[in-house]
Amino acid sequence: MYFITPDRTCILRVHKPEKQGDIINRFTTLEAERTGKLAAGIEIGPLGTFTLRVVNPVYSKGMLVGYLELGKEIEDNLKLIHINSEDLIFPRKNVQ
Repeated sequence: MYFITPDRTCILRVHKPEKQGDIINRFTTLEAERTGKLAAGIEIGPLGTFTLRVVNPVYSKGMLVGYLELGKEIEDNLKLIHINSEDLIFPRKNVQ
C-alpha cells in the first residue's frame, strides 16, 4: 500500500516505510491523476514482475489530498494460469 501526495510524491510505502520522497510515474498513477478517478492495470514492477495496481484519488471537501495505491505481484498467478491452460482448447477465429 502506498500513500501518495497530489504531486505524486510517495510519502509512505507500508511495506517499506524508509523509502519515501520519490515521484511515482507509473501509468496507473498518471491515469488516476489525469481522470480524477480510480485507475487499475497490470504493470511491470521494479523487479521485473507483473504487478496488478489500483490507484484511487482521495478527496476531502472536494479537494484532492492524494492517492492511495494498492499493488499485488501476480507472477505466481500467471504461472498457474499457464500450467492449468495446457489442456484447454481455444477456438480459432479467422480474421479476414
